[in-house]
Amino acid sequence: MWSQFFEETVAGDRILIRPEARITFREGTSAFNFEKHPRADAVIVIFKPGSCKPTLDVHSGQWTESKPDKTQFQLMRLMEHMAWNEMKIVNLSDLCEGNEFLGLLKRCEYAGIVHSRFVSNPESEWSNVISGADRLIYGWGKKSEAKELADGYGLLDVDDMLATHGKKPIAVWDTVKGYPKHPFPFTPKKCEAWLDEMVELLNDQAYVQNSEKGIPV
Repeated sequence: MWSQFFEETVAGDRILIRPEARITFREGTSAFNFEKHPRADAVIVIFKPGSCKPTLDVHSGQWTESKPDKTQFQLMRLMEHMAWNEMKIVNLSDLCEGNEFLGLLKRCEYAGIVHSRFVSNPESEWSNVISGADRLIYGWGKKSEAKELADGYGLLDVDDMLATHGKKPIAVWDTVKGYPKHPFPFTPKKCEAWLDEMVELLNDQAYVQNSEKGIPV
């Protein structure tokens, strides 16, 4: 797993920012050839980077190997099911501060500190991210702060996302509360359910797309 990290100062504290990560099963991946890879099989939008940290010292903006957390291991299982080679992970907020995240997010917003690559020009940034992947997946979970950010970036209008970026978001939706379920909902049974539902959705989408193209399915 590879990630792009930056350091930022918030109220005198140094914090990590991670705008993007990539899980790759390609052989021979390194910091020198990583960005030359072809497009990813999918990009998933989650709330925040979680406990993902670099394995070595951070050189601002450079791609570096990083230690996966439980969410990323769940995404690896999805990739294995789908026989994918690469997945991008982007966030509604790029703050890598775990349990202190919500308090830090409020401090950043109050101080006018940019905590996401999508704050200044969301449509252009989303276009850059989405155009480099074959599929768009939502998985930011149930937090009200996540919904607020997603709405601010224009992600909740799925029809507009399709019209603007050419991809309809795929998600395991909570049909009652209307949020895209997180890939790792903690309990083993719920994790298995998310994985099973997502695989089914992706396979259904592939069936529809191939049928429309006249490809035998």
